[in-house]
Amino acid sequence: MVDSGALPTVINTFLPLLVVFVAVAYVYFAGDYAGHEIVHHNKAFVHPPDRKLIDKYDLLQAQLSEEAATRERIEAHPKSVVLGFGACLDGVTRGTELLKELDIQPAEHPQDHDVITSPQDLAETFHYFFEHGAAAERYVSNKTLFHQLVSAVRGFGEQHGSFWRFGGNAPHMGCRIQMEGHNVLLGAHVTKELRDQFAAPLPVAGGLAPTSTEDSDDIHIILESVSDELWGNDTCPRANRLALHSDVHSPYLRGIEEVQEEIDSGAFKPDALVLGAFQMMDGFPFPAEGERLQRLQRARQLTDEQDPSVKVHVELASFANSEFMKELYDTGMLTRVDSLGMNEQELTTFTDWLSKSPTSDGSLIRASDSRPKVRNVLDALRNLWKLIEDANEGLNTTRKVTRIHVHTLAFQAVMI
Repeated sequence: MVDSGALPTVINTFLPLLVVFVAVAYVYFAGDYAGHEIVHHNKAFVHPPDRKLIDKYDLLQAQLSEEAATRERIEAHPKSVVLGFGACLDGVTRGTELLKELDIQPAEHPQDHDVITSPQDLAETFHYFFEHGAAAERYVSNKTLFHQLVSAVRGFGEQHGSFWRFGGNAPHMGCRIQMEGHNVLLGAHVTKELRDQFAAPLPVAGGLAPTSTEDSDDIHIILESVSDELWGNDTCPRANRLALHSDVHSPYLRGIEEVQEEIDSGAFKPDALVLGAFQMMDGFPFPAEGERLQRLQRARQLTDEQDPSVKVHVELASFANSEFMKELYDTGMLTRVDSLGMNEQELTTFTDWLSKSPTSDGSLIRASDSRPKVRNVLDALRNLWKLIEDANEGLNTTRKVTRIHVHTLAFQAVMI
């Protein structure tokens, strides 16, 4: 169990989860499995009949032995993985201190906004997720407000636990996978300045983007909340964060065409595609009608053109717009893939949305239980699995979900 109140930052909490995700993904993507359903029982952890408890030293040795055996198997047969499509520079700080710096007061009526258009929207949205102890990500359409946020975090230096680092699921996963000895290709808009901050020098499909302005790379501002922290009359029940962005590159899923070109030319032969950043499209004002759907269809085309032996994993994130959720669903990016990853909020949102009747308004659940119980998550996983099977019934698809990974602050669950 993680003591969230003792965490220095929520970002540093998520990184160990990321490492575990990669390890689990290795087993799924790198394994030679013939069936669609896998049940693995590790005999080293089964209690012998004459003992009620396994000695801690023996348990540790068994765990280390299994990890070493898995690593040897993987290193003997390195895999090639495409990761896309978002990369950014994260500015992380204490949310309440940032709002105080901008003279933004606690909201009288906290509520979520799909898009942040004003300081009032920010006050209400931050307060809403603060009081629920929930994570979220929202687009800021007010460029002046977003630049004020960026300037304030830069002005903090190291105050309030502030720091800057590279962000995005794709580069973080890519660095971990490459450090394990595998081949990686990153599909995203990345300048040299941003890649220099990566933990490993990832190759970028199509090469690095030129640096034309100070903000050539997308920037995200991460407003962290700490367990038991006060804001107005409310107490945060769980450490979490609100991510704000005003991206210009990630909403277009930059890197799709460049990745496809490297695959078509034979320069990169992937064993798996790990795709995410679709939430960057949620709330973004595409200039042309239907452009968002066209980019989603282009991502679908990328997966459809791969051999069925090439596994496709889609990582979900915070969604606010039900119309966008429907576009993701209609293109098959939520159901006609091999693997899905999400936290407890996306699990609740996705399961609830799939179970709605066609005549409902399709509204999305914005925040779920901040401290979900294992049994409830497992029940929701079984429900989601059945809903996805029902959604794909009768469809002629070469892919179906055979793995769902849920990662919470306290535990992780994988259904295969």
